[in-house]
Amino acid sequence: MCNWKRWVWPGILAVILLTLAALFFKAGQIERDVVQRTASALDQTGHGWKQLSIDGRDVTLEGVSPTLEGQEDSGVVARNTYGVRVVDNRADVLPEASPYVFSAIRDGAGISLAGSVPTESVRRSVLAAASNAAFGGDVIDELTLARGAPAEFETLASFAISQLAGVSAGRVSREDASLSVEWVASS
Repeated sequence: MCNWKRWVWPGILAVILLTLAALFFKAGQIERDVVQRTASALDQTGHGWKQLSIDGRDVTLEGVSPTLEGQEDSGVVARNTYGVRVVDNRADVLPEASPYVFSAIRDGAGISLAGSVPTESVRRSVLAAASNAAFGGDVIDELTLARGAPAEFETLASFAISQLAGVSAGRVSREDASLSVEWVASS
């Protein structure tokens, strides 16, 4: 008669060892796949501000969200991504500026920018508008990121800066919904 205990225990031990070996050799691939899926899902939903770190299938979100809703939504999107086990959402939210102030000052050839902007992409857009208005002069960037920007902030800030293109000295400022323009004509 066959002694089944002599066959079962080595079989169980072999299954355990093969499972551990598979996990050891595939853990890096699993982590890369989970990071790729999560980053793609967050990018598609407009959360480009995020920074991901991973441990196995556990994802940690870091970065600075431009809105409170964006911070909460990023955790939900990451949690709903296939392959993610646990999400630790450590993302911060931009401070809120009230009143929301923005100013551009032209003194000679350069333009100085100060105040708040809602996102890095808006900052780049405003800096590009200032470079165009400065005609090769220096652009001094003292802008800070803050939430609470009025609607159409980027469009109005770019328009305000464009008003400095034809003057030798001037100032445009915006506080919440009001716009103020002062300048000295070139001729």
